[in-house]
Amino acid sequence: IMLKFIALVVMLIDHVGAKLLPQFFFLRIIGRLSFPIFAYMVATGAKRTRDLDIYISRMLIFAFISQIPFVYSSPSVSMADMSLLELSFKSFLPGVTFFASPAIIGHPGLNIGFTFCFALMAIKFINQAKEYKNDRKNVALSYLGVVAMILVAFFLRTDYMMYGVAMVLVFYNFSIEEKSIYPKLIYILPLLINVSTMIVQSASLLTVPIIKRFKDVAPNMLPRWVYYGFYPAHLLILGIIMRQF
Repeated sequence: IMLKFIALVVMLIDHVGAKLLPQFFFLRIIGRLSFPIFAYMVATGAKRTRDLDIYISRMLIFAFISQIPFVYSSPSVSMADMSLLELSFKSFLPGVTFFASPAIIGHPGLNIGFTFCFALMAIKFINQAKEYKNDRKNVALSYLGVVAMILVAFFLRTDYMMYGVAMVLVFYNFSIEEKSIYPKLIYILPLLINVSTMIVQSASLLTVPIIKRFKDVAPNMLPRWVYYGFYPAHLLILGIIMRQF
């Protein structure tokens, strides 16, 4: 899909700015356009999939594959006196001591794949609530499940945390064609908690017209596996460049 290609290019610009050229802040501003596109595609995938459980399983596999490159490429993480085996275990345990060895200082948390997993599980709870529409108790429990997924993303420090889950839910429940999509995307900005981050992330609103323009354009540019493999692969390559130079 053209949107995937655009999202990958913008994401690469963002990560080059974050990991290699932090002095060029405008690269991070451009990068704010990538996440909403990915969130929209995940929400669309949840609508179209024949089996949401399989979709969640695939996303979880993607998240696990991406975690070590995600931590390795983080500028806040020092690899001094840390073996690759130690990194492999500690990458999945932010803030946790491993066999008397201290946790990784500056651990970036869990990658965006985990955020999307929790968003998809929240969608599953939303679907259950619709099925239980005449059963108030189960509807309430289902929506408590949605809230739980948002909070889990926060406490496990997934990428974009509560905001990331909420954005997928906005795109899942509301059409991108609605004019009200803009205020809904603005309403969830406070979930970022940090005011400066909220201001920078507000640039993500510019993705709405991009999504509208390209959501139905689907040239066969690259095999599907390339899009999934690009995320961990480019993080690993950027991490190697960052640590070697």
